[in-house]
Amino acid sequence: MKILFVDMLANIAGHTRTATTIAQALERRGHKVSFVIAEDSRADVIEAAQFPIYRVPVRWAGRYPDLERVISDLHALGEVDVVHSFNTRGLPETVKAAKALRLPVFRTICGGKTPHRVLELKPLISLSHEIKHDLLERSSFREDEIEVIPARIDFRALLRHAEEGSDAAQRRFREKYGLPPTSKIVLRIARLSTKYAKGVLQSADAVARLHKEGHDVRFVHIGFVPPGDEANLEEVKAQFGAINRAALTTLAVSAQDEALRAPDYLDMADIVVGMGRTVFEGMLFKKPTVIVGKEGFAGLVGHDDTEKLAFYNFSGRHLKEAKPYEQSVTELTSTLRELLQDEALRARVGEFGRAYVLKNLDANIAAERYEALYSSFVPEHYPSDEQLATHLKLTPRRVARALIPGKVHHYLHKLRHYSS
Repeated sequence: MKILFVDMLANIAGHTRTATTIAQALERRGHKVSFVIAEDSRADVIEAAQFPIYRVPVRWAGRYPDLERVISDLHALGEVDVVHSFNTRGLPETVKAAKALRLPVFRTICGGKTPHRVLELKPLISLSHEIKHDLLERSSFREDEIEVIPARIDFRALLRHAEEGSDAAQRRFREKYGLPPTSKIVLRIARLSTKYAKGVLQSADAVARLHKEGHDVRFVHIGFVPPGDEANLEEVKAQFGAINRAALTTLAVSAQDEALRAPDYLDMADIVVGMGRTVFEGMLFKKPTVIVGKEGFAGLVGHDDTEKLAFYNFSGRHLKEAKPYEQSVTELTSTLRELLQDEALRARVGEFGRAYVLKNLDANIAAERYEALYSSFVPEHYPSDEQLATHLKLTPRRVARALIPGKVHHYLHKLRHYSS
């Protein structure tokens, strides 16, 4: 099959890594995969995997009218048998084009909360049971119309990559940022969006407290800064600078230029702090992995209720409201202290994590299930023309996003975030 993946918000974050990993697994099974992305998207991850890429300009208010033409042209050239979207952006245009051409079309919701409006393309694919549960409560989807396929890690490639070059990369990283070669490392990989910034700050505070107690430990954050979120970087720089000055040594490091190579440094960590994909990658490397999400400290994988954590995609959203900052830092500090002091505990939860990933999250599992879904698509799965027209209309929400200047929109978002 020739499969076209659509990702209008492609970047170097988790959802694009997920799509690329699944694309690689499909290619190993004999299929040909290409990507269509927005003209201003970052294609680093997709380019590194050497997939063909087609770029589409974004028009006013987040519309992609040229997307329909691109899909039609590729179909005319015999380059598309299946279309698969990994993002809400451009989804109505994608489905409209596929329906006109009678092409099988699918959509995977990669993470976060359920989108405000859901185009009822069935079957829908979700990475978590949380999304399925939410949709069954507030939409017309039936139980059998939502496929939960959490698998999205190419563990063979990640482990091989680590074996081939991580030692040199880790030495270079420690030297570059002034980290002692014997210090234990707490690692957080996350883009510095508002969703993740608070967790990065809490993790750095927890490590600073442990260092004050006498633990030889450092905190490393690796992640890029999305456009419009530069204020988060300034806040992180300010707090990290204060922590390092107070300790008279480098305790906290934030590296943006290493974001694309973040997996190179997983094996450097003694403990991984994160949510979503970072959690899975830490588990694969047998690292004790602690979840710190938007709501704060959320548990230690393999020590707390793993099924509850998994239901919410290891995001910490099982916490129904945000913990106060101080409470979250105190609980995180306690868990990190326990891990640093108990080598047997670190080994036990590390072994549990890798076993869980190998059993549940191998991308080859996803590729096999996607193949079956692609082959089973029937015309009844297309949304109606009326529903497509509704989703293609400009909404007040979309118009507001287009009219409000980017920085103003960013600060309004931060105000809502910190007020919670």
